[in-house]
Amino acid sequence: MAIYAPARLDRRQALLRAADSLPPFSPVVNLLLAKLSRQDVRFSEVSELIEKDTVMAGNLLRVANSALYGFAGTINSVRHGLAILGIEKTRNVVLAVSMTRFWSRDPEAEGWSSTAFNLHSTAVAILADLLVQYVPAEYPEGAFTAGLFHDLGKHLAASALPKEFAAVQQDIQRGGARFEEAESFHYGILHPELSAAALERWNLPQPIAEAVRWHHWPRPAGRSGCFSLSQILNVAGACVNSLGYGFAFSAPEVCSSPEEALAPLSLGDRVPRLLDEFRAEVEVLRCFF
Repeated sequence: MAIYAPARLDRRQALLRAADSLPPFSPVVNLLLAKLSRQDVRFSEVSELIEKDTVMAGNLLRVANSALYGFAGTINSVRHGLAILGIEKTRNVVLAVSMTRFWSRDPEAEGWSSTAFNLHSTAVAILADLLVQYVPAEYPEGAFTAGLFHDLGKHLAASALPKEFAAVQQDIQRGGARFEEAESFHYGILHPELSAAALERWNLPQPIAEAVRWHHWPRPAGRSGCFSLSQILNVAGACVNSLGYGFAFSAPEVCSSPEEALAPLSLGDRVPRLLDEFRAEVEVLRCFF
């Protein structure tokens, strides 16, 4: 990781203060995620909570009625939608859709697109969640959340330091600088570290924060054969970028194809099926952004 320029320590502190001031999840989302994390959760408990948030309820029914789930007939109750989606997919939908409601306003930085940012983040989350179903990985239950918030630091930087955010993008695009050099110079902190700091302030599990912190410099698979969650995020990000869902230049991993990006996981002939599943899930959620 980069050595921080002393002259940028003030900006580093400003960005960490921005992480401190992040809005919390809504009370309904907090309660919902707590219930969804329990193994003995009842659909009735979850449906009662979701029904208290009309926007969330409508979005969940919209997903449940999508062609992805192929149910014959209309699903018009939250409880029925839960039965179709299952607990894990419901959690993912709640997180992905709620993400767009965290911010009081969009960053005003030149080149910023909240639509592209949300779509990229959700695409990485979806692919990471699929990958841990295909290969053994450490802390697989955190893959979706880690993917969804892996670039949260970019949002904080664009919000708190819009001119510097634009300068970072220009340095990378026009000057060919690596993101470590550009962010260290303009921010005094790198976006993965800032993302992890924000997740720690949200009290999310430490394995998620650590995977986010190291997703550009992942630890390889250990002796157990399990891939690290940081490596899952790294591969998911490279693959998503190769498929055209990239946003805000930063990745040192440039792959010409999804097959090249996925090669470190040795998926073999399972790649086409994985990519079909990924595309189908992204298409269902992209309409929310």
